[in-house]
Amino acid sequence: KSPGFDLIFSATQERLENPVPAEEVTAFELGLKGEFWDGRARVGASIFSTSFDNYQGQGFDSENLQFQLISAGEVTTEGFEADITIKPTPNWLINAGYAYTDAVYESYPGAPCYPGQTADQGCVGGSQDISGNQVANAPKNKFTVQTRYDIDFGGSFMPYIGGSYRHQSESPSDLNGDPRSQREAYGILDLIAGVEAADGTWQAEFFVKNALDDFYVDRPAFDANLGGYNGFLTRDAWRYMGLEFNYRFGAQ
Repeated sequence: KSPGFDLIFSATQERLENPVPAEEVTAFELGLKGEFWDGRARVGASIFSTSFDNYQGQGFDSENLQFQLISAGEVTTEGFEADITIKPTPNWLINAGYAYTDAVYESYPGAPCYPGQTADQGCVGGSQDISGNQVANAPKNKFTVQTRYDIDFGGSFMPYIGGSYRHQSESPSDLNGDPRSQREAYGILDLIAGVEAADGTWQAEFFVKNALDDFYVDRPAFDANLGGYNGFLTRDAWRYMGLEFNYRFGAQ
């Protein structure tokens, strides 16, 4: 990635004259894919190792109370991921996936401090050493599972039921390692029940998003304009439900 200029938050003359150094990446990956159970099951898995030199990231400048594009030194990410798709019967589909990612700042002794960080907490002269810390927005564990069962009775339409669940572990939401900006672990369950035309022309579905009403806040961070912390609330931060109807023109 070429040298970068901070044009989003604060395009000062100094930053325009001193771009962030180029980022270089060395990556290795080894994987496999296969089928078994007479083609009713498919599996894919891989391991990976990636090293970033002069990693470009967003950091919060607690002195000037603004974000800035910075070079976070050396970063490594290692882990594995796997997914499996199974059809126990012709009308029942199950899919699951898991990813483990160990992403850390290997060497970054000059990271900006987070708001209110003291010398006892590691802030010295306006900077801190975050070497060994978890990379922002990189949860170690993520998994998903989803299923759908079609109730085929041979008519002109087919009812179905299904659901999905996704979970991710906690992770920091900014580079500074501010403990108040930690994104907590959360899991979301979605449920569906519907009916679909046998020829695929139309579909009516009732859905429930975040069925367990597991409230969560995405990317909590310090807001200089407010002088405090805020975060993003996605549509499924609360449980909601509804009806959806689709019609496919030209479907056979």
